[in-house]
Amino acid sequence: MHSMSSTSGEGSSQSVDGIIRDFKRKINERQTPKALIILNRLIILIIMGTILLTAVDYLRLDKEIEDLSGENEHNLNSERRTLEFTELAVNSRSWLNAGLGIEFDLYDM
Repeated sequence: MHSMSSTSGEGSSQSVDGIIRDFKRKINERQTPKALIILNRLIILIIMGTILLTAVDYLRLDKEIEDLSGENEHNLNSERRTLEFTELAVNSRSWLNAGLGIEFDLYDM
């Protein structure tokens, strides 16, 4: 009897060793499922697309800001020119009126 139990103990030990070896072999041979590979590539593609679209949008906005800055500078120069013409007209009128002697008559206190 004793020899039988020892044989069955060795058999179960070999069976556990076999299961462990099979498990280790499967772990070493394990490959990522095709669906996960496709999903991983899809996520990378989406991230790259998002980065690309963000970069394009940033460059577009930067160009738009630059264009608006140029337009604002143009408008400022135009308004400055209008103010200078107005100031010139007022000063010219004052000099003309002073030369004619009517400027000081109107503003004497």
